Amino acid sequence: MRFNLRTMQRFVRYVERYVWPRRHVRGVVQLANRKYLPGSDGLHFPAVLAEPRDDFPRIRTATELSINDTLPAIKCGRVIHENFMNDILQYGAVWYRGLPLNNFEDFSQFFYGLNVYETAGYTGGQAPRSAVGKNVVTASNEPGEYCIELHNEMAYVSTYPHMVMFYCEVPPGEGAGGESVVSDCRRIKEDLDPGVVEKFDRLGVKYHFHVASKYDKSNEHGHSWQMMFNTEKKKDLEEVLDREGTSYFWNKDDSIKFWRILPAMAFHPKTGEQMWINHIYKKHASGWAFHPSFQGKQLDNDKYPTHSYYGDGTEIEDDVIQHIRDISWKCAVGFQMKKRDVLVMDNMRVQHARLSFTGERKLLAILGRYKDQ
Repeated sequence: MRFNLRTMQRFVRYVERYVWPRRHVRGVVQLANRKYLPGSDGLHFPAVLAEPRDDFPRIRTATELSINDTLPAIKCGRVIHENFMNDILQYGAVWYRGLPLNNFEDFSQFFYGLNVYETAGYTGGQAPRSAVGKNVVTASNEPGEYCIELHNEMAYVSTYPHMVMFYCEVPPGEGAGGESVVSDCRRIKEDLDPGVVEKFDRLGVKYHFHVASKYDKSNEHGHSWQMMFNTEKKKDLEEVLDREGTSYFWNKDDSIKFWRILPAMAFHPKTGEQMWINHIYKKHASGWAFHPSFQGKQLDNDKYPTHSYYGDGTEIEDDVIQHIRDISWKCAVGFQMKKRDVLVMDNMRVQHARLSFTGERKLLAILGRYKDQ
């Protein structure tokens, strides 16, 4: 059989669009009873992590988008801008593969070329992160042995990002773990017990924080209010909390307790759909029992760095917390990102997580809010 040039080009494009993007297919990734994964010992917790399905996430390749390795990063963003809103609103997460982005500067320029969001700050964010460059931070500085639970970014503050973007600078090794995980909030809401959804819709969620000072030598897990609010001054922190209307008090050891009540759902600014967006189980004290820093410790719930309640201040039942964890992970899919990949997520539509890993892995992040909001 003879192939002319046009036929060969079509064949290459087919392979790169439908075959090459799915080379992430891997062996079984264990979830049930996974070390340092909260709730994984539950009876109804999924045994294994599902692979991407039904265009979730939507996969786009550089070749499919006519992006070559010589295209400047900012122009790469401009090319993707054309169909970006259709993709992100329809699928919730878009996985761009093999983009010509070689470092954090390229990643930042790509974000500006996309020209959909303005950068969102991270003041009040609890995950340990480091600034890398202009508006670029590390995705997480948590040790690789620890699994990061599914969550909507910063959904425990009143003004959270609309978008989370990850860039893979150092990919995990084959079979080394470190899968990036996404879960569809629309599907989570549909699959949850309607009574659970109704109660949280009615009462909201109370998020309670107990944050140590970085000068507290007993602070093993490293989270501190200085890191969380990027200040050494109590007055600066108090001004932020006062501006939010957040209740707080200082302890004698210079730790601070503060709490706020927020809705468990919110309406999407572009679609008007009511979305399930919260940190109900991510902030629940039960999750800290799985953290390496708290192994074997028995503390009152309000003594852990975070805890969540119903909005009226009553405790959330353990079986409800487990049910939400079970459903969230059943709706999840995961994959290992490769060098130069970018994952963009609608933070109101999609939750994200990271599985534990060995060896090296480094993702960078940019958080954004719609410019017109």
